Amino acid sequence: METFPAKGQRNRILIRLSLLLSVIYVAACVFLYFRQSYLIFIPTTTIEDTPISYGCKFEDVRIASENSTLTGWLLPAQDPKAGEQVNHMSLIYFHGNAASIGANAEHSCRLSKYGFNVLIVDYRGFGNSVPGPPTERKAYADNEIAYQYLLKHWAITPGQTVIYGQSLGGAMAVELASHHPDAGRLIVESSFTSVIDEAETQPQYRIFPLHLLVHERFDTIRKLPNIKIPVLFIHGDEDEIIPEHMAHANFNASAQPKSLLIIHNGKHVNCASIDPERYKSSLISFTLNGKISP
Repeated sequence: METFPAKGQRNRILIRLSLLLSVIYVAACVFLYFRQSYLIFIPTTTIEDTPISYGCKFEDVRIASENSTLTGWLLPAQDPKAGEQVNHMSLIYFHGNAASIGANAEHSCRLSKYGFNVLIVDYRGFGNSVPGPPTERKAYADNEIAYQYLLKHWAITPGQTVIYGQSLGGAMAVELASHHPDAGRLIVESSFTSVIDEAETQPQYRIFPLHLLVHERFDTIRKLPNIKIPVLFIHGDEDEIIPEHMAHANFNASAQPKSLLIIHNGKHVNCASIDPERYKSSLISFTLNGKISP
């Protein structure tokens, strides 16, 4: 004959189970609070590729400061005539939250072929940049140092710069631009409104009080209204990581002058290659005129 636990015993089991789940939940919250930078940044020290593979000249760069040593590449404009098309502007490139500059070699080369002088550096903990691990605050400080290096290396004024960021790099670019109202242009590609908003698109994080736990916020959308330099948002309508609606939200939050380029069939990292002619013409038009052609 089948028997069942008495009511009191069942209650004790439920209480113990509830306590265990509560402990696990609290532990998960503590982990998210103290280790969130490890969830946001996914660094690798591997340099997978270089611009040479795509037909571009470059030189290694090492930017030493009191608190960090950043490494990266300088890519001069590959064609003097192309440089004339973009007024010999110099572009600082902030990549996404994973891999290293090696995973961005092709796009760095592409931008230099458009006529930009390009500086791309790894965040600390990525590639050969040290010391890791990175955090939001440390990355912002390092990015400012890289920007000053860009100005000095090419002996240019802030108005001759393009601040460009892809994915998490878009948040880096917006932060830097918020401190440099005299910069020339800002380009934000495949990026989010904030880390909290992005986390809320992922089911595993929805059960947590993210507004209480997240302190590495990369709160792009709150900074955009105060940025007065021309800004271009680029996003693929099939982005599998950051939904397209975030580009529209960032665009709507921004002050004029602003432009929005949606790439049909574009995913998170292939906007430039899925529609190369439209992508290139839009960047050149934006650089010259502060807006893209309709």
